[in-house]
This record gives sequence, structure tokens and C-alpha cells, in this order.
Amino acid sequence: MVETRKYHSPKDYLDAAKSSETSLEELSFLATSEYDFVRLAVVANASVTSAILRIALPAKLDTWNSQNIASGIGCNAKTPRDTMKQIAERLKPYLKDGRGNEMAARAALSFCNNPSAPLEILMLVAGSRETAVGIRKKIASNSLRRDVVEAMRLDISEAVRKRAENRLRSLK
Repeated sequence: MVETRKYHSPKDYLDAAKSSETSLEELSFLATSEYDFVRLAVVANASVTSAILRIALPAKLDTWNSQNIASGIGCNAKTPRDTMKQIAERLKPYLKDGRGNEMAARAALSFCNNPSAPLEILMLVAGSRETAVGIRKKIASNSLRRDVVEAMRLDISEAVRKRAENRLRSLK
């Protein structure tokens, strides 16, 4: 028999999503919450699993909150490869123009800092000509991953290449 959940307010959902004592079954339930801040807390929970991260990924990244959730999932070392690829594909349309898409740009940068993400998936975002030059410059200037920055030295934009060269000097 399934236990009845005892949530009376959004704060109750949030407290459960943040708690290290919340069961994986409950985290899985919370990953589908109607409240974005609850889903964000789930993806930040140290107990989260790759399966739960898959569940929490929004189908569309067309809002600030959904992009913020994608950012949390994208930088998590437990995120599975297929989910990382979905994040890259879903973020791309929001990286074409930097205006009004600051959270998408932040999500791309945090994604490009994930040490467990395969370079070829990261370059779907960081190396795409469809990604705005300003966002590519931000990634080239701030990425913590040497391989990402080295790959960006080959960018079509001279400004991005220069930022990557400068960043490489600071990563030594």
C-alpha cells in the first residue's frame, strides 16, 4: 500500500526535496513537482540518482526556471550521457541570442564545467555557430575545463579564439 504524502504547503515539498533523509522514491515523485523550486532542490540533493535527474529534466527549456533546472542537472556529475545530450539539444535554441536568455547562457556555462560531461556533447553548445558569439566568449573566458577551452581556440570568431587563448594562460 502506498503511503499518503503529508504535504500541506509548497514549503513542505521544498523541505522534503532538500532533505538528505528523503527516500529515492519520494525524490522521484518530487522531481515531477508542479513547483520549479522543488524540482531545482531535487536536482541539488546529494542523494539524487541519474534516473531521478532524467525525470527532472523539463521537456522544454523555454523559461528561466526550466533553464535553471537544466543548469542544475547539467553540472551534476551523476547526469547520464543521454540526458546531457538532451540538455545540449534543448538549450541550443535559447543560445542564439544572448538578450533575455541570461539563464540559458548560465546553464550552458555550468554545463561546460561538468567534469564528467563528454567533450563532444559540450561542443554541441560551446562550439556551435548557432550559439551567440557573446555566449561562446563567456564560455571561453570562464570554463574550468581545459579541453573545452582548447577546443574553443578553433572557433570561427576571432574574439572567441582570443578569449580561449587568454583563458588557457590562466588555467596553467
